[in-house]
Amino acid sequence: MVKFAPSNKRDVLTQKDEIMKHAYLRGNVVWVKGSVDGKRYRVSTNKRADKYTLAWAEKHWAEIINNAILSKQKNEIKGAKEVKLSEFATAWLNSYRGNVRELTHKAYVADTHKRILSVFGDKRLSEITHLDLTRWQGDLKTTLSAKRINNLRNLFSQILDAGVDMELINKNPFVSVKKLKNEKTQIAPLSLDEVKLVISAADRHFANVLKVAFFTGMRTGELIALRWDKIDFERETIRIDAAIRQGLYGVPKTQSSVRTIKMLPIVKEALLELYNDSEWVIPNSQGGMLYEPKTLSQKWTALLKKVGLEHRVFYQTRHTFASIMLNKNEDVLWVSSTMGHADASITFKRYAKTLDSDKQRAKFLNEIEL
Repeated sequence: MVKFAPSNKRDVLTQKDEIMKHAYLRGNVVWVKGSVDGKRYRVSTNKRADKYTLAWAEKHWAEIINNAILSKQKNEIKGAKEVKLSEFATAWLNSYRGNVRELTHKAYVADTHKRILSVFGDKRLSEITHLDLTRWQGDLKTTLSAKRINNLRNLFSQILDAGVDMELINKNPFVSVKKLKNEKTQIAPLSLDEVKLVISAADRHFANVLKVAFFTGMRTGELIALRWDKIDFERETIRIDAAIRQGLYGVPKTQSSVRTIKMLPIVKEALLELYNDSEWVIPNSQGGMLYEPKTLSQKWTALLKKVGLEHRVFYQTRHTFASIMLNKNEDVLWVSSTMGHADASITFKRYAKTLDSDKQRAKFLNEIEL
């Protein structure tokens, strides 16, 4: 390795600094090396070597390599007169990989191929018009919510924005296409009596699934991602550190969602009855991972109809937990942490409308003579 004379104390490199996994010196310049998608790369940072630059490069090596790949792809794509969306979107997704969580990137890839390229893949970027996009949004409305469609639109728009940046198109056609108005999530929890009714009408296995859902407040994706190695029957705790979204297993969406919750007695009893030979608490029919909660949702819908209750999505089991616990005067901090909220203010704001307004308040004043 080539040495150089340091100009001041900041530039002094120790032997330990030079031995890093990804960052290294080549002459007076810091380089990085590493694998992306199974291919090895060596990329110059074009920065003069000192111990701080070396440490920075070691930490950000993947980003440095991805930016270099993107730059190369930009130059290659600019050389083409017309580019198909399928080719451009694939290049953009590859370059974007280091900017988001791996689970999010996988979801982007799946959505791009299923929802975008299936319709526009063979079109050239310059051929995509605002009328095409308006029609595309309208077609999606028959099966998807406005929120889901807007998320897909944002992904598609980012790809087209990149096309504008690379001067492949003059403007993003989404500029003249209105976003759909997101419907507010309706919180429609069940009462405790309704919970008892639903559980009593369910078969034994599904009744236990419902007990876990109703009395842990877990999100549906967290529930179907729950494995037996995350359950400690002796300490009576459940570790929630994974979720399944759109068939992909990964970490939960937010840092506060990773949590260890106390196992209530009714939950412990239900889990003991659910115990099976699979690694998953709620496996599919083959004992493997349940990629989506479709089976649960179908049973849930049929059960609500059977007992004569208004239809709600399965996710309302989570809202039911919060509503019941707050109405029974349980500690809001416990409710908030159990649900994986960042702080109690979120819990208050979201569930204030579900509190029983007819409950008598300040009962202690009845015993005081003033």
